[in-house]
Amino acid sequence: MRKEEIILGIFLIIIIPFLSANHIFTATSTSFNEDIIATYNFSIQNNDTGKDANITQVKITIPSNLSFISGTQGTNANPGSFSNTSTVLTWVNSTNYLINGSETKFFWFNGNTTTPGNYTLTIETTNSSGTSSSIINFTINLVVPTCTENWTYTNYTECINGTQTRNATDSNNCNTTNNRNALSKTCTIQNPNITINTICIQNWSCTNYSACVNGLQVRVCSDLKTCGNLTDKPAVNKTCVVECVADWDCTDWAPAECPKSGKQTQNCTDLNVCEDDKIGTQNCTYEGSNTWIWITVISTIIVLIIIGAIIITRYSKKKTDTLNETFGFPGAPQFPRGPPRGPPPSGMPSQMMRPPMQRRLPTMVPRLPNQPPY
Repeated sequence: MRKEEIILGIFLIIIIPFLSANHIFTATSTSFNEDIIATYNFSIQNNDTGKDANITQVKITIPSNLSFISGTQGTNANPGSFSNTSTVLTWVNSTNYLINGSETKFFWFNGNTTTPGNYTLTIETTNSSGTSSSIINFTINLVVPTCTENWTYTNYTECINGTQTRNATDSNNCNTTNNRNALSKTCTIQNPNITINTICIQNWSCTNYSACVNGLQVRVCSDLKTCGNLTDKPAVNKTCVVECVADWDCTDWAPAECPKSGKQTQNCTDLNVCEDDKIGTQNCTYEGSNTWIWITVISTIIVLIIIGAIIITRYSKKKTDTLNETFGFPGAPQFPRGPPRGPPPSGMPSQMMRPPMQRRLPTMVPRLPNQPPY
């Protein structure tokens, strides 16, 4: 063997392990139901060692008919940036790393598809050693809704050739006959030339099914013909699923008077704990405050009282001054009290010498025409 070939072989033995990354990909679940949002979770185990083993990028390529739910991606790896297209989800940390050597980290997202079948997605990881990829197979299961048959029957026909028949209808249209009763039965004719043997034909009448209690609904059925046998008696119970019905208890709208914002709220609690508590909101009409109206009315009343008091005071004072001037009260001309001493002054009538209260006030009597003066 030549020396060059030996050197080349040694070089390949040393370098090949570093040309392919050693990463293990595992899906926590590979089976999902159709038309249901599910979490797709994957673990990535980095078996490379050394500084160059750090994974800096993880890329997941999903099928085109698997819808990625935006904002549901997550990882417990070292923080990095995330970007996505409709079918490619990418985590990157080129500055440092996402997964260190000899670490196992998880990456997940939520998705939904309405088409059952088998699908594949691809996971790629990149580090200084290269890129490693793996295909993950998963299945979307067809979900068949359960259907409970509910049969109603017509009456049996007359006995013809030893057989009576009837029809049945499933009101739930389940397209199955697992719980359907017989549609025919044998009968006997005593004398075909005269009469048909009288056979009691059951005629069942049933009440409506009761409410669902402990996963079961019941009803009562009675034979209107009272034939005395239960051969064709319909089912009297069926399974059911209890549905939680919310029972809301709400506070009064607050605040009681509509605020300037025009919004009132109330808190509602579901007494059956079917749903979370809610805060209700309604629009209202803000009518403003009536305080200014009362202030205006009261102020007007006070002003009117003051004006009335001033008018009454002035009127009373004017009347008092008139009386004083007329009857000699303060403000009127004053004369000496008692009879004057000595003869009256020259030119003064004797009546003016009387005290003011004794003087005879002139009487203003209207004169008649042609009446001489006083």
